[in-house]
Amino acid sequence: MNKICRENITSGSTMIDEHLTFEPVEKGTKFTQVYDMKVGGLLKLFTPMVVSTMRKEMRANLSNLKSILEAQS
Repeated sequence: MNKICRENITSGSTMIDEHLTFEPVEKGTKFTQVYDMKVGGLLKLFTPMVVSTMRKEMRANLSNLKSILEAQS
């Protein structure tokens, strides 16, 4: 059974719509995370840098989580 979590965050001229989906697969759970960001004002100029930083942080965080979960198995 799929589980879906959704969160909307608004701060100033920035709006983030986050979707998390957890789907059962043969050897565990498939996790999908999608961010839809709308940025206004001067922050719009920094969007590529923010997206790049978020991707790097997310990869590092998921790698750490994987290590933790596998160590407990």
